[in-house]
Amino acid sequence: MLAYEQALGQFQDVRNDFWASKEIETLGKNEMILGYAKSYFKPDEVMTRAETAGLLATYLKLNMNNRKETFTDVTSDHWAVGAINALVKENIVDKSNKQFQPDEPLTREQLAMWFAEVWKLKRGADVPFADVKETDAAYDAIEKLVAAGIANGYEDGTFRPKETVTRAQFAVFFYRAINAK
Repeated sequence: MLAYEQALGQFQDVRNDFWASKEIETLGKNEMILGYAKSYFKPDEVMTRAETAGLLATYLKLNMNNRKETFTDVTSDHWAVGAINALVKENIVDKSNKQFQPDEPLTREQLAMWFAEVWKLKRGADVPFADVKETDAAYDAIEKLVAAGIANGYEDGTFRPKETVTRAQFAVFFYRAINAK
């Protein structure tokens, strides 16, 4: 929900010196991400899988009218069912799992796999992370995100694929993906 007390894209809990302020403000001004009541963004809260599906399907302008139950844990009246089904149709989300886990936090490896599909990213050099093996399901996707300049690892040489993604982190990844050349 947008609040009207502040200018579009400005959130009272994202100061100018916040590490992701530029990305959050730009996406907010372009109405690609929204905040909460009273102009809060809540940058440290985790992104759920359903929230991510909603943002990606909206960004891609996908048809979100399919409300059938593709996953056992996403009912036809779930707010994100149309977005989730749209991502399945585009082969961004794998429907071979019986559950989608819409309210679970998005992990860095899940984000990598979805973004690699959304933006049709190309492979680059091998992944230089100590915690990502070639046999990992997300290896290629992580490699593509790094090659595109969308993601990089931590200073300790790890990617932390199982770590959850905060709203601020998502905004930065999303901003970079949209602007990747």
